[in-house]
Amino acid sequence: MAGGFANDRLYGAALQYQRGGLTVGASYPKMNRARSADAAGAVTGDNTFDASSQRNVGIGATYAFSKALIGFAYSHVGVYDPTSNAYFTGTTRPAGGHWQSWKFDHFEINGRYRVTPAFYAGAAYTYTQARADSTAGAFHPKWRPLSTKLDYDLSKRSSGFAEGVYQHAQHAMNARTGTDFDHAYIPGAANIASGPNQYVVRPALPHPF
Repeated sequence: MAGGFANDRLYGAALQYQRGGLTVGASYPKMNRARSADAAGAVTGDNTFDASSQRNVGIGATYAFSKALIGFAYSHVGVYDPTSNAYFTGTTRPAGGHWQSWKFDHFEINGRYRVTPAFYAGAAYTYTQARADSTAGAFHPKWRPLSTKLDYDLSKRSSGFAEGVYQHAQHAMNARTGTDFDHAYIPGAANIASGPNQYVVRPALPHPF
């Protein structure tokens, strides 16, 4: 399509360093006008945000001990002229205006401990602070998800695990957007929560063929 050269354009860079038990990585992708599908329907999209552009910066590090692994990650996501996103499918426009940008800062600490050769336990805590700018004002939602997982190897190819996730959405008084950003939502849950808290528990017995 004429004039569409910049659509769905992505470029970036990534680095990784490893020494002993330490692994450090960083990445920077930039996307222009990622869309859900092309006009002819020949390509379906898997973009997270519909926007004029998106810039991400991510850094992370892990350190492996004999039985344990600890990690920390930080990422910044900047979304400009956003119209929709893959997480929330309901009301996404602020009352009396439209969005100019969404910016998310994620901080995560995680760990895993192998209790026995066949059994390990893991947990992760994430703090997300956002700034959502609109023609109706600026909003600062925050989300705090906590996840845990227990995994046991039943055989060389089969395992059983149970994982649970809790998320709390926090907003300052008089700072609600009137959109789905005001609610908790755990990706993969059946629906967005009706309020600021959501719980998800998932047991499974995977067996690859």
